[in-house]
Amino acid sequence: MDYIFIDADADFGKTNKIQDMVYTNLIKYGMTLSGSYAIPFSTANLINLIDFADTELIMVKLSQDHRLNLAIKEAICSNFKTFLVKNNACSFAIESYLRLYNGSSVAGEFESESLIPDGTEALASDLGLVQGFMLNVNKKHIIFLPPTDEQVLDLIDNKLPLVFNRLYNTPTDFIYLRLFGIREDMVRKNLRHFENNSLGVSIMSMTNGLDTTLTIGYQARKQGSELDEFVAKVCETFRNNIYSTDNEDICQVAMDLIKMTGKKIALVESLTNGQIYTRLLDCNNIVAKNSIETHLVINEISDTYGLSVDKNLLSVNGIHSVDSIYEIATAILSDFKSDIVVVSMANYDKSDCATASFVAIGDTEGIHIYKSVYHGDKELTNDTIFKNVCYYIIRKLKQNSLIFDQSLAK
Repeated sequence: MDYIFIDADADFGKTNKIQDMVYTNLIKYGMTLSGSYAIPFSTANLINLIDFADTELIMVKLSQDHRLNLAIKEAICSNFKTFLVKNNACSFAIESYLRLYNGSSVAGEFESESLIPDGTEALASDLGLVQGFMLNVNKKHIIFLPPTDEQVLDLIDNKLPLVFNRLYNTPTDFIYLRLFGIREDMVRKNLRHFENNSLGVSIMSMTNGLDTTLTIGYQARKQGSELDEFVAKVCETFRNNIYSTDNEDICQVAMDLIKMTGKKIALVESLTNGQIYTRLLDCNNIVAKNSIETHLVINEISDTYGLSVDKNLLSVNGIHSVDSIYEIATAILSDFKSDIVVVSMANYDKSDCATASFVAIGDTEGIHIYKSVYHGDKELTNDTIFKNVCYYIIRKLKQNSLIFDQSLAK
């Protein structure tokens, strides 16, 4: 199915976050999209599309300008011989928003946002002033979205699944599995035997580097033991790579575990030059400051800060070698008495444009070193190294067990 996206505020040809969110979630809902088209906005263009476009679904992001939104709704009324009516759900959402953020529930100049064309369906959200609605006409479904990320996410999470289920028999509920450390082609290969299942359960993957989100979509009325068994099989297939069943970012999962266990961590990094520590601070400043007692950046033997290391061993093997990294990790544990040591050392090889990355993680009972090789630009490589560190922190704090509750359908 094709769909058209129109943004009342954007310049033609420029995608935005909401457009990307809409596309991603249409796929998540299990819809097969053969084409996605962005169209320059004008009220005349919009009416022409509703009248003549050969597509079933049109998504329109409304404007921050209340006068423009009113003009859009008036144009719809004029074309389809209807009139604007005050919608109670929209009014209540606007009043709730104003009460929360302005301390007053008087809509005043924003009252026009509670008006929608008669016969349309309200898509109200109390996270903003502009209210959405849906028009069904000419065998088309035209969904008018509010202009803020927060409101669109609210609709995506709470109302649009039911709308699309009614229109296209798509899933109403979703289970999320977050994976790390498995290539996209291997994810897709492992998912093949779960596709076209007899339960009508959809499963899709979206991968960013080595970080993958699996979305399992199902209809609530079909939940039961068969669905639990299906989810359990998916979990078993990816049991060594799942780090979250709550759709949490990998950094947030790591920081939550650090906080829950109360472990004190010594962190060493090289090529990333402090970016790992900075991103942990950005993720949860309080936990990072309280838990990461030691942070060092080591790129040369001279950077070892007086650690009790064998500098001859480091000179012979080089700073970026398994033996040297083990020596540094052992010295950190001995000198700083932290619960856990994490050493992330990486070296870029210009000859083949590859980065060899080592992550050492452990405690007084043992230190494990993991090696990876990444190809790509520095920004992407550093991002992958950071996520890799978070992943091994999660594994360490879960005692290398990434098994989660597999009865996830609620």
